[in-house]
Amino acid sequence: MHDLEARIDWNEECRWSPGISRMTFSPDGRVLAVTDASCCFRLYEVGTWREIPWTGPTEGVTSVAFSEDGKTIATGMRETTVLLWPSP
Repeated sequence: MHDLEARIDWNEECRWSPGISRMTFSPDGRVLAVTDASCCFRLYEVGTWREIPWTGPTEGVTSVAFSEDGKTIATGMRETTVLLWPSP
């Protein structure tokens, strides 16, 4: 098992809290979606652990899921809404 927290460059822009609260892999296993304790959200390329550019929300995300075909990401937001986004 990889030490994910040691490999990811925690971006100060969102003020990551220590510890991952939620994470999920895309159906093809190429993308990892991560949310921390302060509800910051990022996407990473599995293997290189590079952050993937993302036009969706980066803050206030409490949960995340990929659609079965991997083309859509659903983000559960702190204010109790769910938003759908095209997957990168």
